Amino acid sequence: MKRSAFQKAFGVDKKRLEEGRWIPFEGMKFLIASSRKKAFLDAFADVQRRFPGVLLKTPDADKAYYKAVAEHILLGWEGVDDDAGNPLPYSVKAAAHLIETEPLFLEFVVGCANKEAFFLAENEEEELGN
Repeated sequence: MKRSAFQKAFGVDKKRLEEGRWIPFEGMKFLIASSRKKAFLDAFADVQRRFPGVLLKTPDADKAYYKAVAEHILLGWEGVDDDAGNPLPYSVKAAAHLIETEPLFLEFVVGCANKEAFFLAENEEEELGN
């Protein structure tokens, strides 16, 4: 099916929104889904219901948010090492820990998840400069 210029410029790949895409950074790669992913939106709404008016203002609310990001947005990684330099296998627990302890990592993950251009249906390699 032929896509219009508008669809090529703004057409988001719905599968990529949900399943994520690999984002290279500093010799590592991170599988990141969109912040518009339904499972994340549901989890985020649940966090807001459980902690009304205090999101990211209490340790429990923070941990619930980090867990939602780790479960639904940060879906995998390659090339991440632990403090001893050993490969760190991806797990939701490991992801939540790194998100909690490294604020810039949280900013990176959420920033990528919010960047709609990463989820366009076409030109993905050009967008990332590969």
